[in-house]
Amino acid sequence: MNNLAKPVPIAIGIAFCAVVIALIAIGIGGDIYDLNHGLWWISFAKQIQWESILAGVLGLAGGIFVLTASRAQIAAIEKSTAETLRQSKIHHADARTSVLRLAMDMSTDNHEWAKTRINILEHHQNETTEGVYSSEKSAAWGKALFNVNQELLVRCLYAGDMLKAHGVTSFNYPIHTAISRLCNAVSIDADVMLPANPRIPNEHHTVTMKRLREVSDRSAQAKNYIDFEISRVCRECGLE
Repeated sequence: MNNLAKPVPIAIGIAFCAVVIALIAIGIGGDIYDLNHGLWWISFAKQIQWESILAGVLGLAGGIFVLTASRAQIAAIEKSTAETLRQSKIHHADARTSVLRLAMDMSTDNHEWAKTRINILEHHQNETTEGVYSSEKSAAWGKALFNVNQELLVRCLYAGDMLKAHGVTSFNYPIHTAISRLCNAVSIDADVMLPANPRIPNEHHTVTMKRLREVSDRSAQAKNYIDFEISRVCRECGLE
């Protein structure tokens, strides 16, 4: 869309034309007044070629208007070109980082999930171990531990699927390594049996908390590598 010419040059041009036209009107209209008074300055004004001056002034004013409009048009074109170029860079960067952003979302979600589950399990542990032993509290604690490990397995499998689909083509070595370590978090202390309903799930709790902390740390590491790579790609595409 074209920008309108700035009002200041237009106002100056209009004022200039108004002054000149007023002077011309005085000079031309002085003939009537001179018939009765014979003033010298009116006689002098009558000798000036007011029509030529008027034509020149109007031509100059038209030139000013054209110049102002041309500058506004050029500025609008430059702005539109710059915006088109910027959008092209953004589109190119988005295309190159789309998979990286999926990996970033996954890592961020795993990081937040692990921190939340750590707090939940610590709450269950405190409720079970403080005061008189309760089989109901212990069962709830054990069930929570079992469910966390089941969900952790699903999350690690998803990360593995992403690595298989995009690892070679979209991830550099640090990102590939970080996501691989995230996939292996579920295998920590794999030799420890984790029953669904342990009576006193202390060992179960220790293993699960270790896995969750590793998921949190490894997800945070993956996030840092991915964020660095996204920034690098954006710089290559001309986006600062």
